[in-house]
Amino acid sequence: MPTQPMTTQHQDVLKHSISELIAHRDQLGGIDDLNAERAKVKAALDYEKKLLAQTKGEVKEAAGYRDKYLAEAREKLAECERLDKEIKEKSVVVKQANDYINKLRQQLG
Repeated sequence: MPTQPMTTQHQDVLKHSISELIAHRDQLGGIDDLNAERAKVKAALDYEKKLLAQTKGEVKEAAGYRDKYLAEAREKLAECERLDKEIKEKSVVVKQANDYINKLRQQLG
């Protein structure tokens, strides 16, 4: 087959094809870069999930302590209220006794 001289049209088609091949090569390189970036993001996400699980455990533990101390505080409050009531009742009795003693002193006096 005889070799024909390359025409401008052929040169343009060849340049366009080469340009497309370069673009495809760059895209494939971008896919590798994306895969590497995806792996980094996945590792970061896995790490954050681990931290979140730990934090949830700590929150659950803290809630348990809170509930425990809240129950103890409620028991102490109930005891204080009971003692306050008892003090008021005994204060009335002591006042009556003091009034009676003062009355006797006046009579003896």
